[in-house]
Amino acid sequence: MDPRIRRTKASIVNAFIQLRAKKPLEKITIRELTQLAGINKATFYLHYQDIYDLSHQLETEMIQSILGGIQHPEYFLTAPARFTQELHSAILGQGALLRIVFPESQSLLLADRLEQGLLDYLEEHYPDQWDSTGSQQARVILSYMVYGSYFAYIRHPQEPDIVNTVSEISETILRHYRGQAETTGENGDTMWKSPL
Repeated sequence: MDPRIRRTKASIVNAFIQLRAKKPLEKITIRELTQLAGINKATFYLHYQDIYDLSHQLETEMIQSILGGIQHPEYFLTAPARFTQELHSAILGQGALLRIVFPESQSLLLADRLEQGLLDYLEEHYPDQWDSTGSQQARVILSYMVYGSYFAYIRHPQEPDIVNTVSEISETILRHYRGQAETTGENGDTMWKSPL
């Protein structure tokens, strides 16, 4: 990407984040955003259709960043406690920016997009083990692990043992529904012999 375009987009995004931290999305105008970014409206429209397109693109980048921070998405299938810990770390890695791009009123949207991203990953990389069309139970468990974990973190951010508690719950749920013999992986993780 041309350095000038990169700088322009960075100015737009920085201005948007500053405004978004202070007011709801629907109250941000192109005029105030472009003034703060030091560009004209025509330049803004070269990159984005409107303020909602800008917001959607930032949300998508953040979701990709969170999913990229999960080093082993396949742990959902093999080591749910570790999966939950990685999901937690990836979410925390976004810091205050996460609360700006996805304020409390949009926390459900964040969970929806995380779930869809993980589902896409599992279907692409583990098609033999993960068949979303044939395993409604697996989808329910994935939903629970994503939504349950995320909202438990949001609701109890000061709880010192929240990650371990949620991880143990995730592992117990998957173990129950698998109903299969456990084995121990090379890292001491609980593993299951076959997928859901």
